[in-house]
Amino acid sequence: MKISILIALVFILAVGASPQDHAVMPEQCRADVRVWYSQTKEDTAKISFDELQRRSLELWNCQSVDTGAGEPASDLKSDMYKYQLIWMTYTNLSGQRMQHFLERHGLAKQFKEEDAAGQR
Repeated sequence: MKISILIALVFILAVGASPQDHAVMPEQCRADVRVWYSQTKEDTAKISFDELQRRSLELWNCQSVDTGAGEPASDLKSDMYKYQLIWMTYTNLSGQRMQHFLERHGLAKQFKEEDAAGQR
């Protein structure tokens, strides 16, 4: 349950924190997902929190704007799988970083107490 709360929090922050200047295009989605999918775990660990949030938002939007026009159905299915997989990876990593921050600064207990009291 702790992780699901953090994931929801991270997603809310992602949607509200960094609006895109323009709508993402399917071609950009496909290019980005192929590059990001090929990154190693070490590469991904070096990405800043803000960049994780930006990429998460882009991937979320890609799932609705990429209809597969101009590519075989198998490629679209592969892209959709990658959008979802990488979005979950970035969202989970963001949540872990927030959790670690709360723990490092002794705020986890306060967060849980306030949440239990209905402060959301």
